[in-house]
Amino acid sequence: MLFACAVFAGCYDAQEIDSDSYVIAIGADTAESGYVFTFQFSNPLSIYSDGGGGEGSSAGTVTLRAENFDTAKGLLGSFIGKNVNLSQTKVIIFSYDTAKAGVSNLVRDFLADGEIRENAYVLIASDNAEKFLEEVDPILSISAAKYYENLFRDEALKFAPLTTLKTVGETLENPWLDCVVPLAGTAENEDFSGAAESVDFTAGEQPRRGGEKTEVIGMAVMKDGVLVGELSGYYAALFKILDKKAKNLPLSIDGAAFRITQNPYVSKSVSVRDGIPRISVNVSLTADSNNAERAQSALCAELENLLYRSAREYNADIFGFGNICRRKCLTDFDWERTNWSEVYKRAEFDVKVKISTK
Repeated sequence: MLFACAVFAGCYDAQEIDSDSYVIAIGADTAESGYVFTFQFSNPLSIYSDGGGGEGSSAGTVTLRAENFDTAKGLLGSFIGKNVNLSQTKVIIFSYDTAKAGVSNLVRDFLADGEIRENAYVLIASDNAEKFLEEVDPILSISAAKYYENLFRDEALKFAPLTTLKTVGETLENPWLDCVVPLAGTAENEDFSGAAESVDFTAGEQPRRGGEKTEVIGMAVMKDGVLVGELSGYYAALFKILDKKAKNLPLSIDGAAFRITQNPYVSKSVSVRDGIPRISVNVSLTADSNNAERAQSALCAELENLLYRSAREYNADIFGFGNICRRKCLTDFDWERTNWSEVYKRAEFDVKVKISTK
């Protein structure tokens, strides 16, 4: 008994928290050969403390070029001087050029890694991923890690979607699924003369002064892991309505201002006749509005516009209509015969909106 206590009571595999280097964000930019990876580190004490200790320490970045992610990770450990720990990675950001070229291989590499969590959030930089990560210097948060934690909440991101690594990976394995990814950029526009009445701009275009240097507004449309289009924060807000994640969302449409007070109820139905999908969408929401009838009519038209853009311009089923159609097919042969990826761009939409006021 004494021998067992002596053997098993020891902390032989214990590891000090400052022996690890915790990566909180990973950026990927294209290079002539391979990629340029940027790793953003946080002080390990900021992960485990309750606000004291090293919580206020700033994050640092390391950038290197490698053929693939596994090689980059291996090279990183050779000169950091600590064990590289990816278990706290909160953000993966691709540059615009990388997304245009396709991120399928990178996403699969990240998902195959034993440490990176599937719920890490994905961003697409309006320009360069390395630049974005270097500009992350929180002034309203106590650390970069806390900045990301606070940023990726529905309450904070009113005009951008929330997309995880798992979501992007699922679209690569299922040809009837496409997705949207939030756009990230740095604040560079201080000209208020041309500011739009609504949030009809993407990250980096918002007229503002002060606050964090970085911002997340708008969304990229992804099909088969490739960026096929960009939509402003205004359309991202409309997307959140159809995605049933629009609680406390303020909108101004055609001069009718209102605020959605609860997550909307959205029902969808799909049928395919003569090779043309007929899609009906019914939206019911509660809002604060002085002119509910006008807002209702305007919102109906704008949601239809978004749906037609997704089909006609991008042929990207970002709302999951194909999955509804697939569930109605009796056999896999029936589903394959539908040829959804080809017929979706000819889809016809019928949208109905009902706005109830308090």
